[in-house]
Amino acid sequence: SYEARGLRMAQAALEHLRAAFNMALDDAAQAKAFGITSNPFARVRVSEAPDHDADEDADNERGTRALSEKEIAKLWQDLHAKTTVTAGNGAQLTVQVDARTRLALLLGLSTGQRIEQVLKTRVQDVDLKGRVWTIPTAHRKVRRTLRASKRAAAKLPHRVPLHDLAVSLWTEAIGLRTNTENPWLFPNTNKQGVEQVTYRDHRTLSKFVSRWCERTKFASFTPRDLRRTWTTQAGRWRLDYEVRERIMDHALPGIGAKVYDEADYFEPMAELMEAFGRRLAALIAGKQDDSERGNVVPIARRAGGA
Repeated sequence: SYEARGLRMAQAALEHLRAAFNMALDDAAQAKAFGITSNPFARVRVSEAPDHDADEDADNERGTRALSEKEIAKLWQDLHAKTTVTAGNGAQLTVQVDARTRLALLLGLSTGQRIEQVLKTRVQDVDLKGRVWTIPTAHRKVRRTLRASKRAAAKLPHRVPLHDLAVSLWTEAIGLRTNTENPWLFPNTNKQGVEQVTYRDHRTLSKFVSRWCERTKFASFTPRDLRRTWTTQAGRWRLDYEVRERIMDHALPGIGAKVYDEADYFEPMAELMEAFGRRLAALIAGKQDDSERGNVVPIARRAGGA
């Protein structure tokens, strides 16, 4: 589309400006001559649109909001529950979201990864014992400039640490396999409901969510909003921004992150995911996480001399 093409051109222009200022900063004489002390484009971002892969470009559907805490808890409950809906002829029907659809959505919400990557997961990508989900390099949304570079980090798979809830969700997804020769955990099905040896298209999931929200009166959202919800909620819980960005497999600004830093940061990522998992489990259970209570004393209890 014209919009996507314009965003790609803007992204390319931004990268050229960022590189030009970095070159000036690397040359002390130029930096002094032009009075350059920092790169004003270091943290500027146009959009994620230029990095779409082909199937994303064809869809063009973008996330628009983050779910609130109440909506997160309600979504988790509603996706498990049977719901009464009104059919086109006015009849009342009791329906329940199929297990794989539910798992795909909840895994997106629980891990902060792209819904396309969830749907493209193979059984060999999930290590339940090691508590890690590996996203192959071919499924990573790595900037084209990094793919063409010699950086090792840009060519490696993305390793996502798993908390208890995510482990239980992946365990259930693996348990749903009926054809052990089919590696895809979210296989596509034909009109007769027969599983195909290919992964489910994210656009069918988006259409389902749209219809489901309309029928159940749940506030409208898209599958990609679940990724936005993950990082927004982690921010509300004051979990480290840079580590969140690494978990989400975002390119970080700065010459160090782009060129020199080859560390995988798996340990801090695992620690953040564990903290997120505890808070998420407490949220959907309607409880406050013990680790967040600290030394807070309710006013009423203090007034009573407790």
